[in-house]
Amino acid sequence: MTTFDTIDDLLRLVREDEDVRAALRREILTEELLALPAQFIVMQETQASMQESLIVLQERQNSMQETQNSILEEIRDIHKDISELHGMFRQQHEDFGRFRGGYAADAARRHKGEIAGIFARLRGMRYLRIRELGSEERSDLLDEHYEAVFALNLRERAWLTFDVPDLVAEVTARRSSTPGFYIAVEASYTGDTEDLRRATDHAKILRTATGKDAYAVVAGVRIGPNILGNVYHDVTDFIHEQDEGTALWYQLTEAHFEPLDPLPSNVS
Repeated sequence: MTTFDTIDDLLRLVREDEDVRAALRREILTEELLALPAQFIVMQETQASMQESLIVLQERQNSMQETQNSILEEIRDIHKDISELHGMFRQQHEDFGRFRGGYAADAARRHKGEIAGIFARLRGMRYLRIRELGSEERSDLLDEHYEAVFALNLRERAWLTFDVPDLVAEVTARRSSTPGFYIAVEASYTGDTEDLRRATDHAKILRTATGKDAYAVVAGVRIGPNILGNVYHDVTDFIHEQDEGTALWYQLTEAHFEPLDPLPSNVS
């Protein structure tokens, strides 16, 4: 048996004898404390593993962020392309609309005889001479009857549109020197409010400046829904109502857009 007399002897024995040191440790320390070193090692390993997992997660997050940024960039590019295509489509639509409007106006001018004939038949006029009023003549009418036209309180735009109408024409019976009436025609592929306003404004100016009947006509392939209640399909009703804010509707068809057939060679 090992004995000791002083604390120093005990400490020396603990330092020199591993078994004594282990036995003393078991007596002094609890199992929880004895297990701490191993647990600390496990915690260090766990922390290192978690750190590695966090690094991997961060890398994945960075990769996902890059992917998201790439997708967002592609979406922005797609939106830009769509916007550009929309702009191109809108421009083409506007260009096509102007093209169709010009085509409709040309068709109305080429068929002015048919339009004038609608009114002429009610007036007992059979053979007609139809003369379009030129720019200078229209301008002279405004100058010569400025006060009377001004008194109509038309919108300012009417003074401008009267200078560039689709068709303003004088209709006279053959072998007569006196004009019978006038027609003011505005044509579009789809007749709308502006066509109606232009036609009625021009007809008012013509009536005031010439003292003759002047009929407003809107010609088109389709009627815009905003003018349905302000155009007449029947000329008798139109003339009977005498509503200066309305116009006669002249239906354009595909045939109206075709060139007029030339007269046979044996017809003079």
